[in-house]
Amino acid sequence: MRLAGLGAARQSKSDSTEAASVRQDLPADYNAVIVVLEGEGSIGAEAKVVTAGDVAWLTGGDSGKASEVAIRAMDKPLRALLYAGRPLHEAVVARGPFVMNTEAEIEQAYADYRPGRFGPI
Repeated sequence: MRLAGLGAARQSKSDSTEAASVRQDLPADYNAVIVVLEGEGSIGAEAKVVTAGDVAWLTGGDSGKASEVAIRAMDKPLRALLYAGRPLHEAVVARGPFVMNTEAEIEQAYADYRPGRFGPI
């Protein structure tokens, strides 16, 4: 996995204590996001340092082979969530509770929702 930046899928939760590490295999075509809930640690072969509140975005490698991401705790215990899945490769538009592919689909969803055409929710 390449660490790309900070700022229908798999989900893993990691509670690592001091000096602990977790390695997770990921299919070659997956992207992943790691959300650091508390503590501090490092991610990936580059050992990019992350702390509570950080979000790390990882993209699949160029080799086409399955890859592995390493998450390591540092001086403090580390809690992080790893979400991974295949990219959609299609447009995504989100507004309110709706996620569609186009603005027109969002408008239609609201038009159907307001008069109750979604049925009981």
